Amino acid sequence: MTLFFSGKTRCAICGRSIGERADAAQLSNVDPRLVPEFSTLAGSFVHRRCWDEWSEAGRLAEQAYQLVRTGSSRDPTVVAVFASERLVVLLVRATQVWLWQDFLLAVRVEIPVSRIAAVAKALMTDTSEVVQVGPVDWHVRADANGVTVVLMRAREAVERFVVPADRLLLWQGVLQSHE
Repeated sequence: MTLFFSGKTRCAICGRSIGERADAAQLSNVDPRLVPEFSTLAGSFVHRRCWDEWSEAGRLAEQAYQLVRTGSSRDPTVVAVFASERLVVLLVRATQVWLWQDFLLAVRVEIPVSRIAAVAKALMTDTSEVVQVGPVDWHVRADANGVTVVLMRAREAVERFVVPADRLLLWQGVLQSHE
């Protein structure tokens, strides 16, 4: 597990320090036998901006997606709710929590099953919403480009990401089909 230290943790893509955790994405694991060049990046932090602009992001996302998609099918403690287009949603049986991993956006969030409808509603409005999702408050703001989500824990932003309008349709469809 990689720890994040504000202002000290370096972006694995550009090498510069990352100021706040909310501005960072943590990279997923990949199979080092298939893509050894990415194996050292597993668990590393990157600036979201660097991830969005990195020419290899799609390739790493696809490899991470394939690893989780195939690995989850062998794990009896989870059920695949959805797996397509570099998005995997797993139900963790013991906790009744969805583990939502969008590899293209480098986003990993947990959504209790009891909060799926609230998250779906927030992502479908054209206004700003705040939704309590377990110990995290989701601050959701829609605009012409999609939806900006800021995850807050104890009034501190712990993650900030944008779900572009074209990707938002996929997120909404998965959430709506399981409300």
